[in-house]
Amino acid sequence: MLVEDERGSVNLIVPPAVYERRRAVVRSAPLTQAKGRLERREG
Repeated sequence: MLVEDERGSVNLIVPPAVYERRRAVVRSAPLTQAKGRLERREG
């Protein structure tokens, strides 16, 4: 899932089991809350 705002974009990885349980929300929600670990890779 690609999440974008005015500062840029972030790839959000949704595990397959979560995606299957929440498919409608993942595909259609105008706002999504995510909890997890941030990994930053420069260059």
